[in-house]
Amino acid sequence: VTVDDLPIVDLGSDVSICEGENHTLDAGNFGSEFLWSTGETTQSIDISETGLYSASVTNVVGCFAEDIFLLIVNQNPTPDLGADTSICEGDFVELNSGSFDNYLWSTGETTQSILVYTSGNYGITVIDANGCESSDAIFVTVDDLPIVDLGSDVSICEGNSINLDAGNLGSEFLWSTSETTQAIDISET
Repeated sequence: VTVDDLPIVDLGSDVSICEGENHTLDAGNFGSEFLWSTGETTQSIDISETGLYSASVTNVVGCFAEDIFLLIVNQNPTPDLGADTSICEGDFVELNSGSFDNYLWSTGETTQSILVYTSGNYGITVIDANGCESSDAIFVTVDDLPIVDLGSDVSICEGNSINLDAGNLGSEFLWSTSETTQAIDISET
């Protein structure tokens, strides 16, 4: 009586990967026939979906063995800087990617949020607790302030008025008199 050795099948330890990646399982070269739980019949397969995988290996004398393997696919983080935005000269906008484990901004900063004062494209790459990473970007435009020039201070005689015009560079106007037109007539000190 001959007792033949079983083929050795070792798919390794269970693994976690990030979304978009794949992992190769190899059933070893101790067999002549391979059958995976996916229906494939090759020595190795590439997998990219969470699940339990098994390989059954039969050697040349008809002995078989199998092993199982668990793959966990972690979702990638989703930083969200929002839509492109505009601010006025002298203002700032705080860019915040959300809460993750590690941050790297295109500016070199490594904090969760940054303050932006100048026009430009700002990007961030974040890494979560599973080691998965993702990126987002936003374009910030700094708009010039409208130029308001009411002229030099003037003196007028009692009973006369003067017209003040804020110019046509704006779409909204608010005077100290509470008027909201582009120009007003004043007759009081």
